[in-house]
Amino acid sequence: MNPIKALATYIEDQLNTSRKATKREVVIKEANRNRSSSSKSLLPSTNKTVIYRSDELPKYSKIFDITDRLSLDNSLKESYVILQSKDNESNLYIVCEESKAGLKVDNDYLQIKKRCVDQGFKVKRLFTTKNIIDITNSNFVSSVSKLKQQDEGVYHQLFDSILKKAVDKGTSDVILSVSNNKARVLMRIKGKVKFDTELPVEKARSLASVAYTSLAESGAKEPTYNERKPQDGIINRVINGTDVTVRLATVPAHPNGFDMTMRIMPLGTAQKEQALTTLGYDELQNNLIDFATTIPVGVFLIAGVTGSGKTTTLGTLIRKILRESNGATRVLTIEDPPEHRIDGATQIPVVRANKDSEETSPFNAAMRASLRSDPDVLMPGEIRDSESAKLLVDATLSGHQVYTTVHAPSMFDILVRLRELGVESSVIGSSSFISCLIYQSLVRKVCPHCAVNYYEYKKSQNKDSPMQATLTRLESTFEEKDLKNIKFRNESGCDKCDFEGISGREVIAEVCVPDRQMKNLFMEGRDEEAIQYYRECGGKFIVDHGKDKLLSGIVDIRDLEEKVGRIDMSDISLNELLKKFDNSKKKAPTSTLAGKKRSEAEVVEIKR
Repeated sequence: MNPIKALATYIEDQLNTSRKATKREVVIKEANRNRSSSSKSLLPSTNKTVIYRSDELPKYSKIFDITDRLSLDNSLKESYVILQSKDNESNLYIVCEESKAGLKVDNDYLQIKKRCVDQGFKVKRLFTTKNIIDITNSNFVSSVSKLKQQDEGVYHQLFDSILKKAVDKGTSDVILSVSNNKARVLMRIKGKVKFDTELPVEKARSLASVAYTSLAESGAKEPTYNERKPQDGIINRVINGTDVTVRLATVPAHPNGFDMTMRIMPLGTAQKEQALTTLGYDELQNNLIDFATTIPVGVFLIAGVTGSGKTTTLGTLIRKILRESNGATRVLTIEDPPEHRIDGATQIPVVRANKDSEETSPFNAAMRASLRSDPDVLMPGEIRDSESAKLLVDATLSGHQVYTTVHAPSMFDILVRLRELGVESSVIGSSSFISCLIYQSLVRKVCPHCAVNYYEYKKSQNKDSPMQATLTRLESTFEEKDLKNIKFRNESGCDKCDFEGISGREVIAEVCVPDRQMKNLFMEGRDEEAIQYYRECGGKFIVDHGKDKLLSGIVDIRDLEEKVGRIDMSDISLNELLKKFDNSKKKAPTSTLAGKKRSEAEVVEIKR
């Protein structure tokens, strides 16, 4: 080759190499400029944008953490973070680590998204680096620590202020009811749930979380708070110088909320001994119960719904036993937890957890231990499972007096409940097992200062009033001379009753001390015959006790029938029920007469 031509070729090759290098440098510099001027770029072979700077994340008001209903496991928190939009709290951003963008199917993301959508949120997916996810999570942990250090005390004060108001008002339960866009504090006073105040939703959620994680006793709860599942706990506070125990129970509420119910139990001072008649029992019931407490061996069973005063009645009986024995009777109680202090009794506090099995239940363990502690009288607060029912049988048949409660809808349904818990009919009917059966409820009392008598109330109702049917029912049930004693609560109330028309609540009940004949019926499972025998002996049912209070002007028929049902239909037969409500039967006389005439005409025709 010509030397000059070879030199020219060499120079051309060098120039081309230089141009390619320069072009490559320009592309790299341009890419770097783009990255520095904007934190977003497209992933290779995808259309998914990645965020490289934390300040490029959308503005958010909250990061969902372990204490929230959309909490992530620690393993997921390494690759995902859930942000709540600051502009719209119903919108969430699920921010994924950038490597997840290359997956054809991201099952973890799909599960997280489903949980969010099920809770009523709208979801947008974003991608970022692992560093930014770590930074975002660490910032949240830091902010939570600051909240615990600086603001937790604020929620303690808020809790105490709500609790103080509840105690001052004589509230039995406080309910924190939280939904996606509303949070209310409700209080059950004199048996009725009343609205108290409204809280910002996030404040209410934080209050519930702090109450459970910070205020609740550590041995009486799960390690973490989760509003998406039922949880229980016990809180002990001092209000107005008095020890107050609060029993927490939470349940999730669809689609995006929960209820936290707080049962209030003042324990600071022992309650004064009350007579059963003060609670609302009549003289006959009081005498029967007094007799039953003298039976040396047997179980005293009280049934009723939650909040019906069963524990108060139990406490009254135990105080009476201690007083009459001058403290010589050894009484052990097992309570979940103790609701009232009983001087002279050893009160064993236990907390049942949802996860406890019957064998590992601390309540059942305490019952076993108490049987080895030489008691004369045992008071397990409630029999609720087959193991505690078995222990009840062991305690009773080993020669103890036992006082306890069960959940059953009537006095004789206690037998059904015991059988359901595994107690044999042969045991139920044995001579030394049942000493007394009681079913009780609490009914509101009309204010004696402003109650309206029957005739005044009747005059105030027009012909179209829905109360006309009730008034007619009263007139058909009672004689004219009795109607004058019936009272209705004054809806406006007066200053004596806080303008509620109600002065409090008291017991309506049914009491049975079974004899040998009735126990034989129990043993044979002939409960209906036992009920009939009780009735023939003159026994009163709860509706009868309620009628007595109605005719004494103590209760309003509306409040009574709310507890016992219609007073004219407590023992109605199916035949009578159908006759009463089948309107077509009311035209039957005309049709029957016509049929009779046709029949006579046919007879005449046949004779012809």
